Amino acid sequence: MYIVRATILYLSILLAFLVGSAAADSRFYYVDGDDDGEVIVGITNSTKYEFGILDGTDFDCLLGAKKNQPPTGTFTYNDRAIINYALKLETDKYLTLLNDDGVVKYHGSPTSFGGTTIYQKATIDWDITGGGDKKVSFDVACNSDGVKAVPIPGSALLLGSGVLGLVVIGRRRRTKKE
Repeated sequence: MYIVRATILYLSILLAFLVGSAAADSRFYYVDGDDDGEVIVGITNSTKYEFGILDGTDFDCLLGAKKNQPPTGTFTYNDRAIINYALKLETDKYLTLLNDDGVVKYHGSPTSFGGTTIYQKATIDWDITGGGDKKVSFDVACNSDGVKAVPIPGSALLLGSGVLGLVVIGRRRRTKKE
């Protein structure tokens, strides 16, 4: 019976580690690979909605569908910046990467930087109607800079619970021997 429990626990920990290492949420952060303190990003809005940053309840439009706003732009961000990007659907109604069905798809060849994999291109794809027409694309200007998925803190919790399970089994085994 002990061998079965130990095997199940071992497989659970292994699965938690594998899932935890690949898990990420739908946001991303910018990585400054050339140590100039900034990441220059070209953004293309191919939606019919205004695209920008939602900070609390304040919306700052970066690119829009209006005649006086271009569908593309260049923006500068700090290293490790995580921005709550949003599409403005109507007055006070937004889709964000933090709270809604935003899926970030990474494109281009991955580059290794500081033990992590970064990408030169990313696409945010909000698909609320099934049509997939709500896309915003990001191109990082410098080859050393890039974007990286934000890890899910829950994956660390999952791994920690597996390790805690090992400790509990070890303590039970010791108390049965005594």
